[in-house]
Amino acid sequence: GFCSMSSGNPVVTFLHEAEDLLARIEEIALGLDEAGAGGDAVHQLFRAFHTIKGSGAMFGFDDVAGFTHHVETTLDAVRGGEVPVTPELVALILSARDHIKALLDNAQGGPAIPAETGASIVKAFQALLPAASARPESSASPAHASARPVAERASAVATFRIRFRPDPSIMA
Repeated sequence: GFCSMSSGNPVVTFLHEAEDLLARIEEIALGLDEAGAGGDAVHQLFRAFHTIKGSGAMFGFDDVAGFTHHVETTLDAVRGGEVPVTPELVALILSARDHIKALLDNAQGGPAIPAETGASIVKAFQALLPAASARPESSASPAHASARPVAERASAVATFRIRFRPDPSIMA
């Protein structure tokens, strides 16, 4: 099941929240078709993926956070009017939602997911970005960082992931 661990555990709370957000993502994405490029709907999608990314990283779901980062990058470009809302985008959002659900299921002992699945969805999202947005520093891959000239790396924005795991009795 999606939430087979004991309740009261912050990871379980995250998994329940993620389940709700994934249901909301599906609902909003399916509504995008009729609504066209509804700015508010796109913003809500961005926030939902952003929350999954941040909470996923906080609770050690690095694969979820890493994958969701790419979805968020494309949705940010949609919010900025650089990428249009198309049936292809809607289908990709739904694929991303299914992939995140599969990653979360897998983290709880569910079936393994081939690495190519996420990679092909990420490639499809990146293909929608205008060339300027798809530059290496918008990628979370460290391979790109070392391949860039030092002068260019120096001006790149650094991203840090800070994990805070307090003892469960911290508030006692």
